[in-house]
Amino acid sequence: MNKKVKLAFVLAGIGIFAAAALRCVQMLCFFDYDTGFVTDSGLLTYIYCGAAIGVSLLCMLLCRVDKKLCARIETKRNVAAGASALLVCVFLFLCAAALLRDFYLYRNNQPTYFVQASHVTTHLPFAVLTLLFAIVSLIFAIIWLTGEGFPSGTGGLWAIGSVWGISYMIVTFMTYSAVATTEENIFTVGGGAMMLLFLLPGLAYGIGAGVIKNDKDVVELMNKTISGLSSFMVLIFFAAQFTACFNYSNLGTIISVAGADFLKSVGFTGLPLIACFIVLTAFINIFIAVDSAKWAIMAPIFVPMFMRLGYSPELTQVAYRIGDSSTNIIAPLMPFFVLTVAFFQKYDKKAGIGSVISTMLPYSLAFLIGWIIMFCVWYVLGLPLGPGSPMFY
Repeated sequence: MNKKVKLAFVLAGIGIFAAAALRCVQMLCFFDYDTGFVTDSGLLTYIYCGAAIGVSLLCMLLCRVDKKLCARIETKRNVAAGASALLVCVFLFLCAAALLRDFYLYRNNQPTYFVQASHVTTHLPFAVLTLLFAIVSLIFAIIWLTGEGFPSGTGGLWAIGSVWGISYMIVTFMTYSAVATTEENIFTVGGGAMMLLFLLPGLAYGIGAGVIKNDKDVVELMNKTISGLSSFMVLIFFAAQFTACFNYSNLGTIISVAGADFLKSVGFTGLPLIACFIVLTAFINIFIAVDSAKWAIMAPIFVPMFMRLGYSPELTQVAYRIGDSSTNIIAPLMPFFVLTVAFFQKYDKKAGIGSVISTMLPYSLAFLIGWIIMFCVWYVLGLPLGPGSPMFY
């Protein structure tokens, strides 16, 4: 490994640990948990963010892009990649135009449409960067659609997308940093973070390992990843329609109220009811193995039903998890069941689905019975399910 690259790794490690240490000091000594704000006027925040940015820039200089990189990237005509880049370009141009329009309206004392007035000024640099990223996307679109190849010395253009992603996270956090809106927008901030955390190192590793040689390899790898989620996407679509129909017709509320009144009238409550719900969940799990789809079907009925009987939603979730986890290993429709069969066949070539189910059935029943017993003990002792999570209302 090049000495400069080794030094970059060392500096990155030092920067990460130093920034983490400063953040811990800030959270332990200069943080007001009642308001959710720091009490040091943000001084430590500026220090560790500045240090992180400085170390990152230094590492980029040490590991600067090889001038021959563009020559190693295949630039054959690719309509799909070009069309995608063109679509991104249009989207970015529209975003930049909206932000710049809001800035113009703000300067002329007119109401803004897309950004709050207090954030318009901070969004101006991001609008300029978005416009620059749109131009770069347009350049890539032209290159891929024509197949002319990347001009020499344009390797640094690839970094603009990463800079834009980081800026997007910063701007989003600045906009939604209030305590009341942080949780509501956690997926917006976290989505950008996850993209940078997994996409960029994955691309760098793939290029270094020789697995990714051109844009087609990237698309193929992404296709393999998405293909594994296809069954989930199909199930979640129908689960969403089911939930929407329940909400529109209020059928879930009617069943919940009627069911709760019936259970009260016959006196079927307490541990027997929860145990039956666990067994029902375990049985349904054999036929509907996707957790989110199954919960989307059961939650609109059982959560309000149990709430009318005095049981908290946390209790319903615990009971659901017990039944759901116990029969996963014997559910043929579980997404990972095929992988389990493959590992089983490593030791028994003649093994199939029936062999796995018959072998794991005693373990599944043992888990189910053991979890129910543990839940009964927890229920009788009246222990809380977690911080601020009682069993009963």
